[in-house]
Parts: sequence; C-alpha cells; structure tokens
Amino acid sequence: MIGVPPGVTLNALSSAVFHALEEYTVFPWSVLSTQCKRIGIDPSNLTVIELERVSPLLAQGVARFTTPAHEVAVKAKLAALIASNRGRL
Repeated sequence: MIGVPPGVTLNALSSAVFHALEEYTVFPWSVLSTQCKRIGIDPSNLTVIELERVSPLLAQGVARFTTPAHEVAVKAKLAALIASNRGRL
C-alpha cells in the first residue's frame, strides 16, 4: 500500500477517508489526491461538504482499478462518514 507522502498531515475527516479507501485499493492517497485536485479540493483538509462533492469520484476511482463491488462499498463507507460528520463543517 502506498501511504500519505512525508510532510502531508491529514485532518480527521481526510484521515478517515484515507483509511476507508485503503480497505479497497492499494493506492488510497493517489485516488484521494487525484480526485480531490480534479475539482479543486485540498485532499488533506476535507470538509463534509467537500466530501459530498468528491465521494462519487473517489468511488469511481477505486472501481477503475478494482471491481464494481468495491465502488458500491466505497460509496457506502463514504456516505456513512458524511452522515456521521454532518454537523461538522
């Protein structure tokens, strides 16, 4: 598995997303970083609103290199993170 690059510090939500992704891909940072940057989001400092925007792209990014079942699983994990963090922006 390829981790977070040296010198990059993740906020709590970004860390939770990273760990959710690493369950389904060996490239969690690459998927998180690439998809966030595609839409102008800082992958190390996600907010719930930003996660709502990027979560479909993250799931698609995982599916691109794994399976459609992993896409469904990532969508569910990220939806749960969004729901559990909704009051925090």
